[in-house]
Amino acid sequence: MNSVKTVWNQLCIGMSIFLSSVFAYAQTPIKITVDLNDYQKGIIHSHLTIPVKPGPLTLGYPKWIPGEHAPAGALNQIIQLKFSSKGNSLPWHRDNVEIYDFKLNIPAGATDLDVDLDFASVDISDGFSATVTTSEHIAIVNWWQLLLFLADVPADRLMLQSRLLLPRGWLFGTALAMQHENAGQIDFASVSLQTLVDSPVVAAEHFRKIQLGGHKAVELDLAGESERSIRICSEQVSHFTRLVEEAESLFGGAPYSKYHLLLTLSDPLAHYTLEHSSSSDNRFVEDALSSPDKFLTTASTIPHEFVHAWNGKARVPSGFDTLNYQQPLKADLVWVYEGLTEYLGMVLTTRSGFWSPRDFREAMALDAAEMATHPGRQWRSMEDTAVAVQLLTTAPAAWQTERRSTDFYAEGALIWLEADTTIRRLSSNKHTLDNFCKLFFPVVLNGHSKTYALEDVVADLNAVQPYDWKTFFAQRLQSTSPAPPTGGIIQAGWRLSYRAQETNIVRHLERAHKTDLLWPLWGSQATVDERFSIGILLNEDGTVLDVSRDMTAFQAGVTPGVKIIKVNHRPFSSSGLHDAVAQTSHGGTLQLVFDHDAVRHTAEVNYNGGSKSPDLVRVSGTDDLLTQIIAPNALK
Repeated sequence: MNSVKTVWNQLCIGMSIFLSSVFAYAQTPIKITVDLNDYQKGIIHSHLTIPVKPGPLTLGYPKWIPGEHAPAGALNQIIQLKFSSKGNSLPWHRDNVEIYDFKLNIPAGATDLDVDLDFASVDISDGFSATVTTSEHIAIVNWWQLLLFLADVPADRLMLQSRLLLPRGWLFGTALAMQHENAGQIDFASVSLQTLVDSPVVAAEHFRKIQLGGHKAVELDLAGESERSIRICSEQVSHFTRLVEEAESLFGGAPYSKYHLLLTLSDPLAHYTLEHSSSSDNRFVEDALSSPDKFLTTASTIPHEFVHAWNGKARVPSGFDTLNYQQPLKADLVWVYEGLTEYLGMVLTTRSGFWSPRDFREAMALDAAEMATHPGRQWRSMEDTAVAVQLLTTAPAAWQTERRSTDFYAEGALIWLEADTTIRRLSSNKHTLDNFCKLFFPVVLNGHSKTYALEDVVADLNAVQPYDWKTFFAQRLQSTSPAPPTGGIIQAGWRLSYRAQETNIVRHLERAHKTDLLWPLWGSQATVDERFSIGILLNEDGTVLDVSRDMTAFQAGVTPGVKIIKVNHRPFSSSGLHDAVAQTSHGGTLQLVFDHDAVRHTAEVNYNGGSKSPDLVRVSGTDDLLTQIIAPNALK
């Protein structure tokens, strides 16, 4: 008995020493200085001073970035990493299992560790990425790319004092509180590692701030490659202002003290969006504000990231609330995190005027039609796409229909539309999903987020409208039916249909995206879309990105990666392919000549259905709940 008691006492003493060490680290801020003055060379310098004690030390580099849903830490972009104390260089080695961890032995007498880290802000990956963070006139500071942290201290307990050095004359926007600014040196208030990682800074030579109002102030910060790129018309400002009003109306308040909507307009920078508690990092092409096509087809990402201030930040799914950036997330509830956010974002895009009601219907039809082209639904449930989210966020376009993509966005939106219409139908329109949002999402946080589990979602839905919500979600999440969940569209008084003429949203998409800009509804980089006719998705040069094995192009021999050279004996063009597909409904034939591994092939496509563009059409004799859902609340 005494030996057991002795062991227990030793454990308690050891734990006390460990906790006191953690507490000491947490109370003494790490100092970090980020220097942007070599931005034109594609290098960002970072210097950290970390309070230490003699002995072994493990420092981590962020690996799992909140909102990325995958181990996306930019470890390969560190081009220099040096450690020293009192001017003496210290050796280090990388952990041979967790390669994001760096191990050192702090010598006797050392109280501070100096870390010099150089980060290459160049594009080393394809597509949707945060890798490019500097251009000729803009720099974006993602603190998680520029620091190391004490691996044993929870992120909300580790304090950092940050300083930013800017090029002469540059302005900046961030949710961080500023203590002092002088001649391009900005000192920010000491915050936790969790808050710092959650607070990017956008700095630029051409910069503009616009106040959008709100019960808790929201600021639009525009950073551009030129003065022309940050010009914004009064109508667009009114949409942003209404977005704030509509979001506050939807949720019954706001969970932040102030919010910065960071909008970067640049072609060289990687096109990217990421949510944060009190800001959002939105990076669009340089002419996104001046091009109607590009503004229409990217606008919905802004409300989406704004909604995450409530869903994902103020309230966090269980499994997303990791202690630090080395701990993997459990993404079972990403269909709530992203699916509900996608639905509410689309609704707010329309309520605030970025989209017309017609645009909303066409976007919802595009979601439903895209899900219908995924034969992968017959072997893989949407629940599995959530659990394995890290595989899908970096997956290529090829075989996307068979593998399934990040379907918890589009299909999740369809499920939440059905939940909304079910509440409205059962309550005779007395209650809506808006009531659930006001109940479920907190607007008073006291500096802390609140987690939720599926049981919490079900309980609050039942508080709004009693129903077997657990079975409702289980049936849709675990389904392997080839048909997507379009019950919400049907209950709203509409049905999915296809028409020969391109819808407005599809026409704008093909006009706008001749770059690698990611379109959130499509989840691909294609500019030529014939998925709903012959089942192929192409780049503008004729390279096939994806096919559906259930449809005629694949059956004729067309596979991902081949390059279409001719359509009906004429050189390939997007308009030529569209015209040839359209003519099949009038007796025309469709012959495709394509190159595959330097071998030329000819395919006769057995198709006579003409062009197909997804749309929603009204069902006579039913209530139009869809129009009620997207009606502005703040203007009522």
